[in-house]
Amino acid sequence: MAEVPLPTPTDNAVSSTDIRDAVYAGAMLDKVVTSTELKYTDRLGGEHYTVDGIKAEGDKVVEETRRNLIPLSRQYMTLSAAQADIANIPEGSTTYYRSPDDSALAIEVINNSGTLEPTGRKMPSQKSVEKVKAYTDLRTGSQLSYIDSPSIKSFELIGDSGWTLGTIGAWAVGFISATQFINRIELAINWGVRPDHVSLKIYQRTVDGLTDFPGGSGDTLLYSSTIAGTDLPLDPIVFGGWQRVPFRFPTIQVDTEHTVMVVIEAFNADGTHMPFSIGRKNLSSTDGLSGSQRGFFSYVASDPSLVWNLTSAGRVSVSAWYDSLSAEVAIDNNVNINDITPLVSVSQNSGGWFGVEPTDPDHLYYGWQKGFPGRVGTFSCVKVMLSNINLNRRLTYAITLRAQSSSTLVAAARTQLTDVLIHSGDIYPEDLLDTAEPQEVCFTFPPVVVASDYFLIFEVVAEGGGNVAGHLGIGRHQYSDSEGDVRPSSAIECGFFRKSGSGWNTIAAPYGIAADLGVVDIKAARVAIKEVEQETSALAGQLQSLEGDMNVSQSFEASRLSDNSGDWSTAAQTGDQIFTDWCACIPSVNGEIASIKLNLQGVLQNTELALSCYSRLDSNLGNASGPGVLSTDVLLYANTYQPASLASDNSAQWISFDVTPFTVPSGAFLLVAVAGVSSGTPGTLGSGKSKTDVPATGRRGWFRRRNSRSWVNITDSGAVPYDVSYVGNLSLKVFTENLASEVQSGVALRKSRGINRYYPEYSVSGLSVDLSGSVAYQEGLEKSFSTQSVTLEAAASGSATINGYTLKYSSATSVWGSNLNAYMGHRHISNVVVTRASDGVVLEYGVDYNYDADGGKLRGLKNVADFAVNVSFSYNMERYDLICINPVTLMVSVSKGTDRDFDATEYIPAIPAMMDLLYTARVLGGSVTLVPSYNFYKLGGDIFGTGDDITILNAANRRALRKTISRINNREPITLIGYGDSITAGAVGASPQETPNGDTRDHRAFLGNTYPADTMSSKYPAVTPDYGDGSSPGSNHLTIFWNWKLKSFIEQAGSTVKYLNYGISGSTSAGGAAAARLGYVLAAGGHLMVLCFGMNDLVTPNTYINMVSIITQAKAAGMDVIVMPVPRTPESLNSAYSGSEWLTINRYVYLAARDAGAAYVPVDWLVRPDVGGFGLADVSYCNANLRNHPGGYELQMYGEALVNCISSIL
Repeated sequence: MAEVPLPTPTDNAVSSTDIRDAVYAGAMLDKVVTSTELKYTDRLGGEHYTVDGIKAEGDKVVEETRRNLIPLSRQYMTLSAAQADIANIPEGSTTYYRSPDDSALAIEVINNSGTLEPTGRKMPSQKSVEKVKAYTDLRTGSQLSYIDSPSIKSFELIGDSGWTLGTIGAWAVGFISATQFINRIELAINWGVRPDHVSLKIYQRTVDGLTDFPGGSGDTLLYSSTIAGTDLPLDPIVFGGWQRVPFRFPTIQVDTEHTVMVVIEAFNADGTHMPFSIGRKNLSSTDGLSGSQRGFFSYVASDPSLVWNLTSAGRVSVSAWYDSLSAEVAIDNNVNINDITPLVSVSQNSGGWFGVEPTDPDHLYYGWQKGFPGRVGTFSCVKVMLSNINLNRRLTYAITLRAQSSSTLVAAARTQLTDVLIHSGDIYPEDLLDTAEPQEVCFTFPPVVVASDYFLIFEVVAEGGGNVAGHLGIGRHQYSDSEGDVRPSSAIECGFFRKSGSGWNTIAAPYGIAADLGVVDIKAARVAIKEVEQETSALAGQLQSLEGDMNVSQSFEASRLSDNSGDWSTAAQTGDQIFTDWCACIPSVNGEIASIKLNLQGVLQNTELALSCYSRLDSNLGNASGPGVLSTDVLLYANTYQPASLASDNSAQWISFDVTPFTVPSGAFLLVAVAGVSSGTPGTLGSGKSKTDVPATGRRGWFRRRNSRSWVNITDSGAVPYDVSYVGNLSLKVFTENLASEVQSGVALRKSRGINRYYPEYSVSGLSVDLSGSVAYQEGLEKSFSTQSVTLEAAASGSATINGYTLKYSSATSVWGSNLNAYMGHRHISNVVVTRASDGVVLEYGVDYNYDADGGKLRGLKNVADFAVNVSFSYNMERYDLICINPVTLMVSVSKGTDRDFDATEYIPAIPAMMDLLYTARVLGGSVTLVPSYNFYKLGGDIFGTGDDITILNAANRRALRKTISRINNREPITLIGYGDSITAGAVGASPQETPNGDTRDHRAFLGNTYPADTMSSKYPAVTPDYGDGSSPGSNHLTIFWNWKLKSFIEQAGSTVKYLNYGISGSTSAGGAAAARLGYVLAAGGHLMVLCFGMNDLVTPNTYINMVSIITQAKAAGMDVIVMPVPRTPESLNSAYSGSEWLTINRYVYLAARDAGAAYVPVDWLVRPDVGGFGLADVSYCNANLRNHPGGYELQMYGEALVNCISSIL
């Protein structure tokens, strides 16, 4: 493209809309970002720094920070925000994002091939410093009085044997907690082999009988977590044997009067349960124990269900703890400068088993244990000399207590059920010196009080990459057997070792492990933290200054629309239960607030309305406390309003509150509360209700009633609507990119139409649509629609008679496709009369026949031979109209569609030029159903209000399609695989699994078996498809299916595409995952697979399992994978699924894509019940067979959605 000369700018006042100034500004912004010059001159002669100029000025203080702490001068509030900006974080560079809790100020991550991964390093927060101070002072009489102990025991039952049946995959055990808080559960487990993942759930029980099995109505879930097998606290393969496994979790509050129950399950990769053993306390009697206190279990053979059984002759061993503050909790080990005050010391006087060279036999050591029999006191640290640390993934260490009476036992730690695992932790090589040479390492743990009847055992094991045994050497002591240096007789005191390929072995004389045991000295850590904190504060000030220079102010709008529900109106409650106050939660809004609108009802029933606006810290988003309740909530603005100035009646409407601009600070979000007041007492006030994309509880809003002044967190499926305009900041880079995009695409022309958003209100009576109360937000002002109502024309209706219709026996509930009776040429039939042709006898409805009113077919109910009947009936035709609005005049008009019997969805009219679509209107005879379309940029396109959801999904999709994006960008050839059922195949009959494409796939019969001939000839004529594979199929085909849309899009980007359609009609995900079929697909050499299964699965979680299997194998074969959701089925008697069933199926499909690393096309967001993203009423989907095959219009919309999704991440 030829370069356009830079125009001479004007001296118009700022801000200028002259295109010359816009182009000049774009060029100057390019100079700001791209030029190596330090300054540039704006069009009015002012001189400013470029990015390089700003950088040069700030390099003296922040250069090291800019390169290693926050690349490109960016700060991020969340990990997802940092990931979204990955293009500006160089490969191998590190950055920080704000910690979601008080354990640190910020968390460091590194760009590893486009994905941000934690390095393990953190910047300390003030909170962590305060915890260190609390730990060292220990002079208060408050909750910290117990901090000298490592933890407070809530419950402990140590086993003396175990259940080792090898057939049980789930266990449950209950106990009564002695403390109100717990944050660690320990179970004696022998995994046998490493599970793929483990599920941990903690419940509070109100009933606990012998048959009250887990998950019952009396159980309240307090905590749930899924732990990857590779992330278990003690690796089952590297550690092995019986383990007292510590499961740590955020502190939860429990009832000390009722049972707490722990449920632990182990799973294989395919989601089936894996057997494992658990510790048992043998009891002579279980009398007096409740059900879960004895324990429950479920056999692996019960899969996929959990079938709980009661244990016998014993009790599952379990311990629960509340871990108090300690050095490990207060200060992350990556910041600590730990040393030890030794109380027991075995010096290194004979080198060590270091094995730094790979050829050295000592290189094969990877695990060490040393006990300290007879040593009593309080300990919190072990220091040893270790080598080969940088060759490992992590070092896992454990502190175990063993009975002093077993000190002479020749047995490694944790091999005895009576061994008590006190603590386990990890140290990562990147936190230590990057060398294989020996270095001192301090292993810290919460202080352990060792009494005379126990002794402490220290253990460290190296885990290599891929969760295999690593390499780890240790310093040694050579005993002289002279006075004071006699080699201990206890094997565990001298030490045990593990080598690759062997179990635990004793260390031979005259050697033992060199180690110091004592208490940790963290004084240096506090000094270091203080220094880091001061440096961080200074750097933050510098970066904040730079950020201000590189931000551009811009206007934004945050809105959540009302769904016209009366659920929260003043009529919904009476008396003292009536609503009086409402509060909207408005996340991600900070900056200067310009205007506020709330959807309220009953305004005039009050003498005044009181508005209060608060800021709440982002870290408290989701907190259920009402506005102003948290100590960190800040009242930013308050005012009272006269109702008569806000509303003209008491109907539900958008109420605009004039506010003096105020600012919500960075790091916080907005809460807007409004109270109805009647002569100084609580008044009466209803609210609209938003039922679309309902957020989690704690973010839906709050209300108050007349009989209570406490805020109530909304848990109903809805949220308080709002519309807020504000001025926020964009980074200079984002602003430049947006400006360039708008100039190139002519967005400025569209902006001249002046429409931001529409807020229509409607009611339907017959064919009349009342739009009273509808408003548009235009040029920053609210304006009423110029048209208050429209009237549609009725669709045609009539009556018909068919003589000699063959009545066939059919099930009374047979659906359209399986009903063998002929279609009578009209749908939506009524007033049916059937007479036998041979004698004129009128047949009885419900005895001799019934009929499919939607599908226009009879059903013979008697199992007799076919016979002729005469049929008379009435029918209604169907039509889709458009209700559009002129964005300048706000006049509303109707574009009429075409009356059709079967396929009205194929004749939806085009949106007139310079008009915006408000609703599509399905007209059936004399009735009208409106489908809202004003929430969409265009039908089948982006939906307004998806916010972070689509941003997060796009980032995940971009990661999943890295290879494909690279091939498209480099214009490399792509082999596209279509894999699924009949919707992918485009077929209604059998197709071979061994070969793709051919005459049966992408066939006109997919539509032609049901669509009228005029539609097929005018809209879907026969074509000969070019698959790009050299094949020569026949000419009776269609290329309207979604993979053809994707093929065309990729080819337009410059890549050649070979399309291999492996879809098979009627197939399920189980068949798709079968090796006999999938093997052909994996061997086809595909680069990109578009996968769609589930329509034929029925509603089963096996869909998830099978889809994960297919995706995993396809990726292993080198393919990227895109998952299409199951197309929407209609809300009708002929439908394959109800709306809720369809949503459940697609939840399995989405989770499979997410968990297996495939891209997901969220077209199901557009066609969810009552959403209408295709402009279709819920009864009109799958118009090809009225059950589970999308019609031609739908298929093309799915294809557009697929292309939109892919194009948005390129």
